[in-house]
Amino acid sequence: MPYSYERFARSAYMLSGLFSFLFAIVFLFMILGEVLPPLWGIIGIALTSCIIFVIVAHIPAFQANAIGVKVEADMLMIARRFLINLQSGMSLFSAYADVAKTDTYTARFFDEVISKIYLGMPMEEAIEESIRLSPSVSFKKVQTQIKSALLTGSDVEKVFSVTLEEMTKERINQINKYGKQLGPIAMIYMIFGTVAPAIGSVGIVIMASIVLPSVNDTFFTVLFSGLIGGIILVQIMFITLFASIRPKTSI
Repeated sequence: MPYSYERFARSAYMLSGLFSFLFAIVFLFMILGEVLPPLWGIIGIALTSCIIFVIVAHIPAFQANAIGVKVEADMLMIARRFLINLQSGMSLFSAYADVAKTDTYTARFFDEVISKIYLGMPMEEAIEESIRLSPSVSFKKVQTQIKSALLTGSDVEKVFSVTLEEMTKERINQINKYGKQLGPIAMIYMIFGTVAPAIGSVGIVIMASIVLPSVNDTFFTVLFSGLIGGIILVQIMFITLFASIRPKTSI
């Protein structure tokens, strides 16, 4: 049974409602314990419920983006193999079947096209459906060129070689762009991710020991906990930044 929009909507409402209920209990105990005023507690419950629902509702988009990144990483290698198959004299169907057997994440999408053709669907319709369902731009481009060549009667090998050349140039441009971005970002990381936390920690300790010699141990515990949390947060931000700008390409 396909996972329909109505079924996902019900699941999203149930899951967000469950988490909202759990957070509401936490806020309720904070209100009863006079940690929070009732008004702030109600505002916190409302904001938390909205945030949870938005996150749950965007889970399919997050998953589609993750799938698209994995497919983009394989497409250049897959396209090269596909073109080699065509140049070696394989038919279009055999080229699809060979690519579907590769040990890559993208192979499953080509295997779906082959399975639909085996079940009696025309190749053009199977390719069109794969274009409609795929979250990868490169996959859509490759499939669109093949479908256009089939509909117009053009030479698939020549059309595909042009597409592969364009994809190769795009990947080279992405790698060059990444190399240009890496230097400044690495310099910023060295400043704010290593030097500044070290110097700042030492400076805060010296100032606190001179200006506030009479403070208790709890203050220093909270202070150092905040410093460690801030350093960890900065490290996570830079790791995420480096991962996001890195070209997703398997060679």
